[in-house]
Amino acid sequence: MRYLGAILLLVFQSAGASAQQNWQPTQEMMERAVAVNDTFWGHVDSGNYDAAYAMFDAYLASQITHSQFRDLAQDIVDATGPVMARNAVKVTWYRRPGPDGQLTSFAALDFTAAAQNVEIYCGYLVIHFPDDGATGVMRFEQNYVENQVASGMTAEQRRQVAAAYNCQE
Repeated sequence: MRYLGAILLLVFQSAGASAQQNWQPTQEMMERAVAVNDTFWGHVDSGNYDAAYAMFDAYLASQITHSQFRDLAQDIVDATGPVMARNAVKVTWYRRPGPDGQLTSFAALDFTAAAQNVEIYCGYLVIHFPDDGATGVMRFEQNYVENQVASGMTAEQRRQVAAAYNCQE
């Protein structure tokens, strides 16, 4: 039975790979991805954590409570200082089977940011686009190096850290 499971997994992965290769997001999906990204980070950057949390999909909301998110977001703002600019620099689309086995779409938006207390600041937001038209934030990440730490690093070390964080230019 183990071999059958492995064969089914390979077929399942192959079907997902071919679906990914032939699929392109619609213009509406691309526009919605940018709008969701801008809205989510706008809420976070302005301290409107309730509105940002309301954008989570069910899975992400099951992984982190509202108060945990609020505390985490505030801790990051305390470290980075106010965000002066946040720019989406890359969008990557995926079309893969979701947890229910049905094909579904995802957009990953990489960003760079400038904030008062950090030299390196980047991350991403993953948005789930189920075929029913709903959207939800399913994952996000913020990486940064505070100015006081960066000041003790060489330019090469800063470049290496930015590369390790997968910061996009």
